[in-house]
Amino acid sequence: MSITGNILIDKLRINIPFSILDEIGINAEIYKQKIRNTLEEYFINKRAYSVTTAYNYLRITLTPTRFKPDDNGYYTDTNLEMPSEEWLLNLFQELGFNKNRRISESANITWIHLTKNIITNKKPLEYIMFLADFPLKRRFIPSLISSNSQNTSLRLSTPKRNPKEKDILGDRAFIFYDKTQELLNKAKTGAITLKQPLTNDEIKYISSHGGYKIENNSILNISGLNLLRCELQYRYKDKIKPLKNFLNPESKTDNLTIATMLDLLRKNKLYSRLDSFYISELQSVAFHRLPDEQQKQLTSYKRAFVDLVDESDLVTLQLLYDSLGLSKIFKNNKAVLQSSKNNLYKELYGKLILSNKIPLNT
Repeated sequence: MSITGNILIDKLRINIPFSILDEIGINAEIYKQKIRNTLEEYFINKRAYSVTTAYNYLRITLTPTRFKPDDNGYYTDTNLEMPSEEWLLNLFQELGFNKNRRISESANITWIHLTKNIITNKKPLEYIMFLADFPLKRRFIPSLISSNSQNTSLRLSTPKRNPKEKDILGDRAFIFYDKTQELLNKAKTGAITLKQPLTNDEIKYISSHGGYKIENNSILNISGLNLLRCELQYRYKDKIKPLKNFLNPESKTDNLTIATMLDLLRKNKLYSRLDSFYISELQSVAFHRLPDEQQKQLTSYKRAFVDLVDESDLVTLQLLYDSLGLSKIFKNNKAVLQSSKNNLYKELYGKLILSNKIPLNT
C-alpha cells in the first residue's frame, strides 16, 4: 500500500573515505559537487539531502521518502511514501556507485532508519500508552516523550553503556508516534496530495478508517485517520552489523555497504529483505509473544464491560464508574481490561508482524 504497511527507508547516511577517492584518482571536491547536482534532480526539497565532509569522509545524508516522482507533478512533501527499487537503483547509479566497485564497497552505511506506517482502529496514543507498559526483551527501556497533550511518542532504547558518551539517545532505538498529528502540525492542513495514486482497494480501506478520497485518487484528507508510525533507528557499525549479516551473510566485512544494497536492488530484493529484518527486530524486542487467541467465557455484565471498553476512552469510563459508586466493580475487571489490551496487541501484531498487505477484513 502506498502510505501504509510498506517498508520505508526514512534516513540513510553514507560515508565514503577520502583515501579511497584518492586511490582511484577522484577529486573529492569535484565529486561532491557532482553528487549535489544529481541529488537536486532526484529531490525537489534541499532539506531532503545533504553532502558534507567530516573526519576524512565524504558524507551523504538522504531522506529517500521525500523523493521527487518521475512525473514531477504537484504533491505534498511528506515522508509517507517510498520510491520504487528501480528509482533508488537509478539514484545510486547516477551517484557513480556502479562505475567503480571500489567506491561502492567502501561506501559504508552509518545511519539507517527503517519505518512503517499502519492505520489503526483507535487513536495512536492508545497503542503508545499500551506499549509503554508492555514487557520488553533485551534490556530495552521505554520512555514517553510529550511536546503537548496531543503529541506523545514512545522511545524504546537500551541504556548507555558508557556514561561519558555524548549521545544520550543511543545508537539503536524504536520510535512509535502519531504520524497524522505530525503531518497536521507541519503541513497545517488535513489534505495532502500523494505522489502515487491510491488503488480502489486502498481507498476503500482508508475510507473505512476515517480518511477519504477527495479527487483523482491522490488527494487525501487525513485529519480523521489514525496513522501510527513505527520507526527503527540504527547508527554506527556495531548496531548496523546485524542488518549487514541479514542482508549479506557471506560478506567478510562488518560494514553494511552500498555494494550490498546495489546487488539486492538489481534483483528487486532489497525492500523485501529489509521488511523481513524489520519484522524480526520488532519480534525480538516488543512483539515476542503470540496474541492470546483463547478468550474466557464472560458473564453478561463483564461482556457488557468489554463492549464499553472497546468503544470508550478508559479514563472517561473509569470516571463514569466512580461517579456511580461502582469503582470497585471497575477495579475488579482487571482481567477484562487485560482482554481489551490484548485486542490492541493482537491488532498491532497482525498489522506489523504478520503481514504488510492491506487487511481489508479488519
